[in-house]
Amino acid sequence: MSAMREEETPNLFNSSVNGDPLGRNNVQIVFQVFAAVLLCFSSILANSVVLYAIQTNSSLKTFTNKVIANLCFVDMAETLLIMPLWITSLVKGRWIFGKAICNISGYLFFVMANATLYSLLLIALSRYFKVVKPQLYNSILYAKKNRPRIFLALCWIVPLALCSPPLFGWGGYKYYPQSSLCTFEWSFDGLNVSYLAFLVATQPSPYIICWCYFKIYYTVRKNRIQICTRKNRAACQNAQNAENMCIHTTLGIACVVILCWFPKAVLVILLSAGRQGLGLPLLISSYLVFLTCVLNPVIYGILNPQFKPAFKALFKKREVETIVLSTFSGPLLNS
Repeated sequence: MSAMREEETPNLFNSSVNGDPLGRNNVQIVFQVFAAVLLCFSSILANSVVLYAIQTNSSLKTFTNKVIANLCFVDMAETLLIMPLWITSLVKGRWIFGKAICNISGYLFFVMANATLYSLLLIALSRYFKVVKPQLYNSILYAKKNRPRIFLALCWIVPLALCSPPLFGWGGYKYYPQSSLCTFEWSFDGLNVSYLAFLVATQPSPYIICWCYFKIYYTVRKNRIQICTRKNRAACQNAQNAENMCIHTTLGIACVVILCWFPKAVLVILLSAGRQGLGLPLLISSYLVFLTCVLNPVIYGILNPQFKPAFKALFKKREVETIVLSTFSGPLLNS
């Protein structure tokens, strides 16, 4: 039994009041659409703030921050290209854009999910060499002038290539009404399983990311122990703060992965096995996946201590502009 059965039982709620294809009443539709629109605007705001800070502050134009900017571009692209189709499907209760757009949408959604992983991998590797192997940092990332650009380009090129086979018959993309998304056709059919095995084998990012942050934490902790044994209270406190920051960052990343992606992965396995009655969990998992577009810039940018001076400068600039505007507009209005 394959995932095709999901289309045969589209009713998520047993209260079809207004002819909605999914059997939802007006309150349910409004709530779902409102939550989706809120996610969309929150993602645009969070990613825009981080991108603006990196663009306008020269001290933030490091390689790691450029990768964070690339991650924000991925999240912004997903927000602007995929979320409007998702929100429209939530409003209508069905897909109205045709099979070709569904294939393109599913492909782009899959590409951006993988581009996010590769961006996170590049951030983890950059931090790993910066902390654990600082003697190799410059030689690996800056040995050649164009090397950083090549690494950033690969975050897009590799996913664009790896996710294209379903467009040509190796697997496929389809619309799932219970999640209101076009995505990869999750089933145990031969072609789909073989492609998924290929994709898993060529996507080592999660394992390398975990290994990098483990080594980073181990190095930071070892450094803190060595410093604190010298009875230098100020240096020990700084080392303790660095260790705490490392823990918070690692836990934040882990929470995003576990909260937003793990439920989707479990549901995909159940769906592929032909499990029924997953309508509400699949719907919630869609919101959680898009929630990553909001959480990524928050964890990697807004909560990053390096960004705090840029944000303070940004808000001070806005305050000055507001004061100047109010100062000059007063006499003009009274004249």
